[in-house]
Amino acid sequence: MTDMMELKINFTIEAAHWMDSFEEGHPNRRLHGHSYIGTLVLEGPLGDDGMVMELEKVQAALDPIVKEFDHHCLNDKPEMKHTSMEYLAYVLYQKCKEKIEHTRAIELQRPSLAMSVRYPSR
Repeated sequence: MTDMMELKINFTIEAAHWMDSFEEGHPNRRLHGHSYIGTLVLEGPLGDDGMVMELEKVQAALDPIVKEFDHHCLNDKPEMKHTSMEYLAYVLYQKCKEKIEHTRAIELQRPSLAMSVRYPSR
């Protein structure tokens, strides 16, 4: 089979941060936290075994990446030059692309604000 298939694996990250780019006195300059619902999007051909990838292998590679950020302060992470949701999606994508075959995108949602981002965009 040569048909491409999309596979999505969800994860959660609870992370704190502050943003120096906001003016003095703005609430985002203070330490605060967010709950993110993330999705790793894989795209690949359906193999002879009927799978794009073995889910156990994907999860084994994804878990350590998520744990790097879950319950941490994003400002303490050297790779986080910016602590926006958009930049977090970018960094997660780079890490997943390096470790997980068929990585196509990272989607992050902040349900409390009904916001989401996808990197790279479609």
